[in-house]
Amino acid sequence: MAEFRKYLTAEEISEGRLTWTKDDDAVISEIFPQALLFSMKIDDEILTGLSVDREKRSLFVGEVIKNFAPGSEILLISPKTENAPVQCHIMVPQEQMIIQKRLSLQEYNGRYLKWFAREDNLYARLFLYKANYNIEIFGKQIKGRAPDFEKRKLFIGNLITVFSPGDDLLIRWATAEDSEIPVLKIEHISKAEQKVDGNAQMRAMVSRILSSAPISGYDKAELHTLILMLDENKKLWEKNTLLQEENQSLKEHLKLLESVCEQFSSNSMFQYRRDFEQFVLNRPGQIEKGLKVVLRDLVIELPTGRQKTLDALCIDRLGVYTACQFIYKSDMQEIDENIALIQYLHDNKQALKKFLPDPELEIADVRGLIIADSENDDLLEKSVQSGIKLAVVKTGSLIETWE
Repeated sequence: MAEFRKYLTAEEISEGRLTWTKDDDAVISEIFPQALLFSMKIDDEILTGLSVDREKRSLFVGEVIKNFAPGSEILLISPKTENAPVQCHIMVPQEQMIIQKRLSLQEYNGRYLKWFAREDNLYARLFLYKANYNIEIFGKQIKGRAPDFEKRKLFIGNLITVFSPGDDLLIRWATAEDSEIPVLKIEHISKAEQKVDGNAQMRAMVSRILSSAPISGYDKAELHTLILMLDENKKLWEKNTLLQEENQSLKEHLKLLESVCEQFSSNSMFQYRRDFEQFVLNRPGQIEKGLKVVLRDLVIELPTGRQKTLDALCIDRLGVYTACQFIYKSDMQEIDENIALIQYLHDNKQALKKFLPDPELEIADVRGLIIADSENDDLLEKSVQSGIKLAVVKTGSLIETWE
């Protein structure tokens, strides 16, 4: 099937007319049938009785395209069968795209935004020309990361914690022209302060019935009961509105407490690395239920000839061997080396057989677990992308995990 794409100009939109150049004649002749009149489907609307002016290279469409903004992209697709309508899709400009979504608990814990397969085209258009950009949340900007279209994720980082799971978010590009770098704004959609009483119209209707004359055709007792029920429903509505406002206030207080806790727990509670390692080795069950330490400090020889130490080899409650690495105030190089070691052991399970008490034992699978003393955006992103579980020991009783 032939396709034709172009961006609508202000003149085309004002005239309701689609035009093309001489270079596009070959494609246009494949899309528009040679018949005098034909039909075209624009999204969900079908236009009939259309005719192409091939000399002026134009097609009058009418009011249907006047609702779109200049710069909108139009896509024409040739019909599948002889009598089928020409397919037409009009997409708004990237800068005017607005995406509304609800933040889930999984997204909040993973510090990312996720979309579904049916939304691939939507997010692909959102990031079509934006390779280098910033993300702005509540006036604070951070450098944006390239979206992972394979996993359908956009990693945000700790800045997303200003929201709460269940919040409705608005994602759009900022319209500031003085900024050299494009800014993707993520905003919280606040509900209207004034709640509309859904039964006001019904109460007004009952009042009109009562005020009309004569009312002998109505049962006064039933009307009186209906009025009482509507008044009671109004009281419940007002009470529900008050509870929602109190709930919003509590959510704001909770955000404040979380930010304070984050401030005090962002730094490591351990003064030395050995204290951190000893804390983890003495209570592996707190890191993950049923986790037990089997061996310590295994020297693994990598294919490059270098040797790297595996901090601990554990076994979980399902009997799966777990390669554990401890990360204490590490830089990016050490993070990459630890992740590379875990991935090597996952792909080469037999490298661990010589360390087992019984070399005859078979290792069915090896998974990874990174235990860190503080949260780090790069560490979180790399571990999640590599499929390695991450546990952060923030305090003696607060351990966060990501998978």
